[in-house]
Amino acid sequence: MSMTTPNWLDFSAMSQTVVVEDSQASPKATPDVSLKLSYSAIVQNRPCLSKHNLNVTIVDGDPTVQIPDEIFDYAVPLWEDLIIGKFPSTAPHVAKVHAIVNKIWPLGDKTIRIDAFAVNDTTIKFRIRDSSVRARVLRRGMWNIADMPMFVSKWSPVIEESQPEIKSMLLWVTLKNVPHSMFSWPGISFLTSAVGEPERLHRDTELCKSFEEAKVFAEVDLSKELPISFRFKSDKGVDAMVENKYPWLPPRCTSCSKWGHLKEVCLVKEPPKQILKRGEHASNAEKEMKT
Repeated sequence: MSMTTPNWLDFSAMSQTVVVEDSQASPKATPDVSLKLSYSAIVQNRPCLSKHNLNVTIVDGDPTVQIPDEIFDYAVPLWEDLIIGKFPSTAPHVAKVHAIVNKIWPLGDKTIRIDAFAVNDTTIKFRIRDSSVRARVLRRGMWNIADMPMFVSKWSPVIEESQPEIKSMLLWVTLKNVPHSMFSWPGISFLTSAVGEPERLHRDTELCKSFEEAKVFAEVDLSKELPISFRFKSDKGVDAMVENKYPWLPPRCTSCSKWGHLKEVCLVKEPPKQILKRGEHASNAEKEMKT
């Protein structure tokens, strides 16, 4: 007499059910898809090489290929995403700088990776493929890296004849003699606008730790003389001479008057000084009088 196994005793079905339930319950059985997608997105966004069909002809005995216009029209130079960071003195270790910029520049976007390469003791080259991040880094001009100022500029294969001029920079500005009636967001913004574009308040100022001064992080125009003070008056009874203090300023070259470097490393060559011999100055003056 043959016996059939009831459906509720189907061991194969039970084992399948158990395996499926166990795989859903175990976190190790499910791969981290988000990490794979993020890495895939990074790789796909990078440029790559491709094969071109070339039409080779013989011109004057040489194999010659005519380059189509689209090779130039849609081409982005390899150095387009490169910027240079220069320190006034010996730079921190490149690994430390690499870790810091990857933490602060992408603003939390894990898909953005920044490469760093040491050029010399004071210079580090960065590759930033994201155009918006690259523009923001360049727009700020100066970054505080490991408690040292680092000045960033666009990198180019053309040999520089002079250092790039830093025309604006985010700096801490201390406002002295601020009227109590102007210790407000609109009031401090108005006073700081005489110096530059206000960005944010220092935590001490925001917590009103002292009414002797207000500390503001502002974008200052370095192409003009930094204002020392302004007199502010209003119909509400305000009449105050507000002083502007700059706790830290970047180095300024005494040779070319540009901000961001010192005379010792300036690329602008001064004309050689002429040393006149005794009696030569008089003879030159006589020649000028005759002419």
